[in-house]
Amino acid sequence: MQKQGTAFWKCWNAKFGKDKSDIAIVDGVSDVKTIVSHFAAHFSKVCTNSTVGGSGRLKSAYNDVTHNYCGQMIDDSYLFDAEY
Repeated sequence: MQKQGTAFWKCWNAKFGKDKSDIAIVDGVSDVKTIVSHFAAHFSKVCTNSTVGGSGRLKSAYNDVTHNYCGQMIDDSYLFDAEY
């Protein structure tokens, strides 16, 4: 198999390149710093437990379902090299 670097970057740039338009307004806000602040506040709120008890319940539930979990065996067939 041959490397297709040029084709890869052409595809990459088509999907993620600078040609794509930036989002100008989020929830009626157009100032980039304010948008970033809103995202940070939102994800800080939704990704944090509000109570120690809530955190303990989530940890207990996680431990209950993973107690006997052994997963699928991983061998060399899962390895890959991005060069090929």
